[in-house]
Amino acid sequence: MKSKSLRTILLLIFTISIAAVTAEAYGGGCGCGGGGSTTPLSDYEKQALNRAIDEEYFAKAAYEKAVYTLGSISPFPWIIRDEQMHITWVRNLLTKYGLPIPSDRWSGNIAIEFTSKQQACEIGAQAEFNNAAVYDQMISQVSHSDIISVFGRLRDVSRYRHLPAFEEWAAIYAEAGE
Repeated sequence: MKSKSLRTILLLIFTISIAAVTAEAYGGGCGCGGGGSTTPLSDYEKQALNRAIDEEYFAKAAYEKAVYTLGSISPFPWIIRDEQMHITWVRNLLTKYGLPIPSDRWSGNIAIEFTSKQQACEIGAQAEFNNAAVYDQMISQVSHSDIISVFGRLRDVSRYRHLPAFEEWAAIYAEAGE
C-alpha cells in the first residue's frame, strides 16, 4: 500500500514538473515567454513586433480568401487556426510591453486571385517560406528573450509545419489536376 502511494506521489510530482517545464519553455501558453526582460524595447524591437503581427494578419487573411474562393480545402482551415494563435502570441507581447495593437489592414483586402487548389497551396508555400526568412532576420536583431522565443516559434511553425503542408497539398492537387 505504501509503495503504491509513493509511486502515485512520485508520478504526480513528475507530471507537475513536466507541465511546469513545458509551460516555461512555451511561455505558459500566453505567447509572451516566461523570462522577458524588464528593459525597454529598442525601436527595432517595437517595429519587429508590429511587422510580426502584420505578417500574421496577412497570412490569415490570404488563407481565409483561399477558403472563401475555393472552399474549405486542406490544409487551409487548420493553418488559419494556427495564424489566429500566432496573432494572439504577438498581441500578448505588444500588451506586455504596453504597445498599441495595430488594426488588421489585411482582412477583406487581399488582392491575390486564387484560381486553383494547387496554385493556392503554392502561394501559401511561398508565403510561409518568406515568413520564416523574415523571422530569421528579425531574431538576429532582437535582444529580449521572450520576443526571440515567440519569433523562433513563429519561424519554426512556418518552416516545419505550414510550408511542408502546403508543398504536400500542392503536389496532391497537381496530380489531381485541381
